[in-house]
Amino acid sequence: MKAVLHINFLIIQLLDRGPATGQGSSYWTGAGHFTTIISMNLPITGLLDGKTYLFPVRVYFGDTDAGGVVYHSRYLDFAEHARSELLRLLGENQQKMISSGGSVFVIRKIAADYHRPGRLDDLLTVRTSVTACARVTIHFQQDIMRDEELLCRMQIKAGFVSLKTGRPGPMPDSWREKIAALL
Repeated sequence: MKAVLHINFLIIQLLDRGPATGQGSSYWTGAGHFTTIISMNLPITGLLDGKTYLFPVRVYFGDTDAGGVVYHSRYLDFAEHARSELLRLLGENQQKMISSGGSVFVIRKIAADYHRPGRLDDLLTVRTSVTACARVTIHFQQDIMRDEELLCRMQIKAGFVSLKTGRPGPMPDSWREKIAALL
């Protein structure tokens, strides 16, 4: 299943330096260097790669401290955005669940292990895998990567809570079936 919104654009040529390989022209990528990339196909809502959900995140100034290093708490936000977009990609709507007075996801437990710092302007990928899916709880592993370099690994236990009672309750069968398919 691949339901993604794509933004196609050309990188604006800022300088034609004549690349060393003799192929193409040099273009500014916005990452602090020139390259011969001419166009990009960017899935802004992420995509499923097998059973792993990949969600892109750009590090902005507000995500960092004065030295340009990502605040530790921002990794939690990046992971939350990826889980929300995964549900949306699977065709499930959290707002509809809230409006109907049903159940909502809550985080029961998070363990975060920080390996390397993210930096201003980095393009990161949140790799989300479902590691367990039961009647009430879901376990995720989320790796935040810069290319193939692991920056942060999180183990997350989420559960469903009834809005009416405030107590744990079963997630809808449709949600459980779609999420369990990612095991």
